[in-house]
Amino acid sequence: LIEMKYLGFLLLFISPLYGQISDDFSDGNFTENPTWFGKREHFEITPEKKLRLKALRTSGSSYLYVKSPRLENSSWELSFQLDFNPSSSNYFDWYLAANDTSLKNSTHAYFVRVGGAKDKINLYRVSDSRVEVIIEGLEKRINRNPVEAQIKVSKSQTGDWSLWVNQNDGNGWILEGYAEEDQTKGSEYSGIHCVYTSTRSDKFYFDDFHIQGTPFIDKIPPELMESSITNERGIQLVFADKDLALINANQFELVPGSNTINGVQQMGSVVDLIYENPLPLNENFYIKIKSITDTAGNTMSDTTLNFYLQQHQPFDIVIHEIMTEPEPRVELPNVEYIELYNRANYPITLENWKIKNGSSIYEIPYIKIEPNKFALLIDEKDSLAYGEDFVVTMSRWQSLNDTEGYLGVFDENDKLIYEVQYHKSWLNNLNKERGGWALEMIDPENFCGNSGNWSACKNRIGGTPGYENSIHRINPDTLAPKIIGIEVLDENKIQIHWSENLYDRSIQNFESYTFDPEMTIKNISHVRNKTEIEFLDELQKGEMYSLQINEIKDCQNLSTQKNQHPFIKGVWAEKDSLFLNEILFNPKTGGYDYVELYNASHQYIDLSKLFIGNYDSLTSSINNAELACQASTNIPPMSYLTLTEDTSWVKSNYPIEDGLFFIQMDRLPSFPYKKGSIAISNLAFEILDQHIYHEDSHFPGLESNKGVALERLHHTSDKWFSASSSENYGTPSRKNSQFTYPSNSKAKLEVQPEVFSPNLKEGNDFTKITLQPDEPLKVSMNIFNRRGHLVKEICKSELITKQSSWIWNGLDQEELNLPIGIYMIVVELWPASGKPSRLKHPVVINY
Repeated sequence: LIEMKYLGFLLLFISPLYGQISDDFSDGNFTENPTWFGKREHFEITPEKKLRLKALRTSGSSYLYVKSPRLENSSWELSFQLDFNPSSSNYFDWYLAANDTSLKNSTHAYFVRVGGAKDKINLYRVSDSRVEVIIEGLEKRINRNPVEAQIKVSKSQTGDWSLWVNQNDGNGWILEGYAEEDQTKGSEYSGIHCVYTSTRSDKFYFDDFHIQGTPFIDKIPPELMESSITNERGIQLVFADKDLALINANQFELVPGSNTINGVQQMGSVVDLIYENPLPLNENFYIKIKSITDTAGNTMSDTTLNFYLQQHQPFDIVIHEIMTEPEPRVELPNVEYIELYNRANYPITLENWKIKNGSSIYEIPYIKIEPNKFALLIDEKDSLAYGEDFVVTMSRWQSLNDTEGYLGVFDENDKLIYEVQYHKSWLNNLNKERGGWALEMIDPENFCGNSGNWSACKNRIGGTPGYENSIHRINPDTLAPKIIGIEVLDENKIQIHWSENLYDRSIQNFESYTFDPEMTIKNISHVRNKTEIEFLDELQKGEMYSLQINEIKDCQNLSTQKNQHPFIKGVWAEKDSLFLNEILFNPKTGGYDYVELYNASHQYIDLSKLFIGNYDSLTSSINNAELACQASTNIPPMSYLTLTEDTSWVKSNYPIEDGLFFIQMDRLPSFPYKKGSIAISNLAFEILDQHIYHEDSHFPGLESNKGVALERLHHTSDKWFSASSSENYGTPSRKNSQFTYPSNSKAKLEVQPEVFSPNLKEGNDFTKITLQPDEPLKVSMNIFNRRGHLVKEICKSELITKQSSWIWNGLDQEELNLPIGIYMIVVELWPASGKPSRLKHPVVINY
């Protein structure tokens, strides 16, 4: 509260012990002894020596006041007459103590209201402009016409107030109410404020004003109410008193340090200290204050103030552990949580900080995290699950996404402190992906590391909330950031995919990028590990561009290399450009199907313009079609690509080399394990390639075809064969294990290879027999052993009009393995005219 303090008072009649103001208007005026101020033209003295309101006949308000300091052991008296029944439109307020000459605009005051809606006489207090009743009189006390009475208010030095009314009816003074109240200690004026309508503007009469009591003597020392740091060089002090004596820099000492004050700005009760150098950062410091006095000479006790100026940096606070799916429980409570870790060497207060969960933002309740300590964020409904003091309960908390999600920490200025886009595959354990296990950060100093710096908790309880992670170890980032892909998003926009999250400001600079052919940049936007660049001109379809990065640094200050990075706006796939090349339709238990494509063209093909689905042989069309990918992604010329619902599973079950091309789809079409179909088409639903498969297409000698891919012998061939066991029965995104080149020989009968091993181990699991006829022929083909016994019939009386091929897998007519040895292929030919002929060619089975 603001306290009005005075050393002396202007009084008209003063005795040694008492101050008094009186006016019965017997002198016929109100301009002297004492002098009244205000709207004096609205008042007059009647012949009966009373003060009368004589305002214009219009609705309004009028007032008079006299200078009157606030007194102790005081009493206030007046007589009044109202020639009407008071109401909420016609009443008056008698201000005992006020701090504004207009009376009604006082921010601190006491006044008696006579009239109002319920015809009461009440005593009110005004404190910081808030009006409150402290003594409420009886209803209908003045419900008559006219009203004539006397009012008296008294206040003791201890703050005991009483309100009295004398209605001149022979009953004398009646106590209207009593209250204990002593908040406002300052006053300059006393007076009356009349509110009226046009018909009552001359019907207010007043007489016999008396104010008496001892003068108020200020003995209260200044009181410091607030202290705060305003900026890196400023401290503000707010006192309860406006009448402070002049303050100088010598009254303040900063500990520790020798920082001097450049200036002291004093305005009323507010004092601003401006220091020459910045205040200490991230450490406790003190301000010693001495000899603060007010104008009355009261001195405040010497005071020491504690301060802490926090200046945190990005990544001081990191998300250290995430429990997204607590069920099935291991040993921890069934509670989702996010663990924060302070990796700085100073305490950090999280006040008005926020956490972003997906697209939702939540305020973090106030918490102070000491260096190398933790805070655990949980839903308020789970508040009983963890009782430690580092637990923070969040209101209206949104459940964490189990599969993948974004989490970000922002300070009070919405500045990003830390973020992570996690994925369940970061657990690196298919069993733990089912739930109950926390995702832990390995090394908090590698704070920009993604999947390589996270893994599943390895202790026996499933997590380490509030404690050092079970997988904690030094795991530094030693690799410079690099571009792992450039995606063409639109006609004039590309997206750069980085190997890690980057926060270097230079990534937004146009000068950081050089293009060949030259491209003019219009805009750059960057989020984590992706940078979008928009150009003024459109990219030319099929033209190769090159990008060079002119040094961008990662979180560990490692710089990019100035390498050339090609990119191209891909074309639509056309007929005879993209082929089905390998299919896994019966994966191992818990595994996933995959489809391998081969780009046989010399163009970069845009896979966002490609459908994969099932083949409808009746309508020769594709159905159940799914886009290969949503984003514009190119498959390079003469290269392989694998589509699957889980890339990590495929890579962990089949031999994989660096640089192979995979796309993880949300959903593949259904591929039944007995038999089914597959087709690919462009956006115009033009069939590019199709195949109807059957489990009998696999090598009959397999004990099981689970996990065995079916490979095409060549992208132009209609022959498919089981993948070799030497490749773990699959070659996703690589050249097929059973690959054979089309024969270009002009010989009528060709066998490749002439020596083969039908055991799915060495890659030569079958031999290919090719016949090039000179004219249409009927052909029968048989295989004999060294004794001349028939062991296998390949074909019988087939009509051949062009080059044709057959596969022999080394099995006999009963689909049993044949022993090692030399075998003879005998082909009988019957032309349409002429004599039949016979061709022979040896072949060797060698296990």
